[in-house]
Amino acid sequence: MSRTAVVIPCYNHEKYIAAAVQSVLDQTARPERIIVIDDGSTDGSLKVLEKNFLEEKGFELYAQENLGAHNAINRGITLAAEDCDYVAILNSDDVFEKKRLEKCEKYLEKHREHDVVVTWLKIIDGKGKPLSEDHPRTKWFRAAWSPGSIPDMDIAEWMGTANFPATTSNIFARANYLRANPFLGYRYCHDYAFLSVAAITGRLALLPGELVQYRVHGKNTMDTNPEPLVREVLRMQLQLYRDIGYEALAKAAVRERFEGYSRATWDNISSFHAGMFQSMLARIAASSREDVVQEALVVLKENEFTEVHDYPNKAIVNNYDGENPIGQGLGLAEKYEKLRREYRALKAEHKDLRDLAKVRQKLLHSKRVAMGRLLGKAKGHDTDAGQSAGEKLKNVREAIAKSLWLKGWKF
Repeated sequence: MSRTAVVIPCYNHEKYIAAAVQSVLDQTARPERIIVIDDGSTDGSLKVLEKNFLEEKGFELYAQENLGAHNAINRGITLAAEDCDYVAILNSDDVFEKKRLEKCEKYLEKHREHDVVVTWLKIIDGKGKPLSEDHPRTKWFRAAWSPGSIPDMDIAEWMGTANFPATTSNIFARANYLRANPFLGYRYCHDYAFLSVAAITGRLALLPGELVQYRVHGKNTMDTNPEPLVREVLRMQLQLYRDIGYEALAKAAVRERFEGYSRATWDNISSFHAGMFQSMLARIAASSREDVVQEALVVLKENEFTEVHDYPNKAIVNNYDGENPIGQGLGLAEKYEKLRREYRALKAEHKDLRDLAKVRQKLLHSKRVAMGRLLGKAKGHDTDAGQSAGEKLKNVREAIAKSLWLKGWKF
């Protein structure tokens, strides 16, 4: 039976914290643990919590000096991961819809390929009413969520355009994944950094439905002066490039999502300035030694980066209509290239599926395997570990190769 915890970082939200906690208590699938980390509140937040919830089953309250939202969240996750499978995060001024935990847990139970799920949002004001249509934040959300209307929109590319999940309150994830990928020390964009990596590495999914009420009020973290936020997002993106690294980019699917994400950042509306970022990269490149540059080129091994065998954006020339200047219809060419890569990937997956079926069929009808099962000596060879058919086939073959009972068995 899976266990879920809700982590609530709290800071100076005495007006809203009771509603936040109550929305967790009212869930159709009530969590096993509700962990509130008060991050040095100087108002009456702690008194509200102590007065109303200390007797509630599963409720835990911890107080610390002000160390930042990311620290409070990470501390809560560490506590939750001791005995829980899933963790939902709820900021102390937001509210969960009643079926949020139930629906998110069911999604991740069914979709083992994902580790993090986000949903749509309801945007409310300080009094809990829908935010007015002419409010600047309402306009921003309309723009940020508009790419969702594009058929088969890649979630990594969407994240490059905007931090559309918008808040850590919109994160429901496997506890082990959160432990392995803690929130970084940003004031404004710790959620954006976390979600971008999850999207690029293929671990993030979107579950339709407005399951979080995101509150916009006078004490939100966002500042009217954009400079601190712009600087932090630039630093975040630079750290993202470093953290993704060559190892992850050696995987074709990750590389493709990273390319889509990076390309989309030129139209980013989440305070990322792509031109300034390129200037930063140019400065870093200018200060790099020649051997560092050469080392980077060496990493582009033929068996990993297959793109070196083809001319970049060849489809742009092949699909040129002879009339409109190139650069006006790049979307079509890029989609064509993506379809070509998907076709090659599907062919490879199909072959792996056939080979996997043959191996399993032979295992099923083998008298030697049947005898080994009876004697308890043929174990683990029917493993289903791995996400893709290729990974499953590799793991089955390795299990057979390690089996003393099946030593020398041809498959």
